[in-house]
Amino acid sequence: MLTQLLLSGRLSLLSALIIGQIEGCGEIEIINSMLQERLGRLTIPVVAGLPVGHGNENISLPLGLPALLDTEKMILEIEEPAIS
Repeated sequence: MLTQLLLSGRLSLLSALIIGQIEGCGEIEIINSMLQERLGRLTIPVVAGLPVGHGNENISLPLGLPALLDTEKMILEIEEPAIS
């Protein structure tokens, strides 16, 4: 799926890419190598391991809201409430 997204050009529309925790998908060293190979040429911040996605810790992310991603501190801050 990642290769398809790259080939489609859709990733060029992103400001950053967040990859959630990867659990039960194989050896993490092999997965990290594949991610580096596929995503290493992107000119946007790429962060992996945030507690979102399909892992044991699964925080929901609202879509369409402004957010600040601090790649040094590994913090994603949603800047507006998801509901009013």
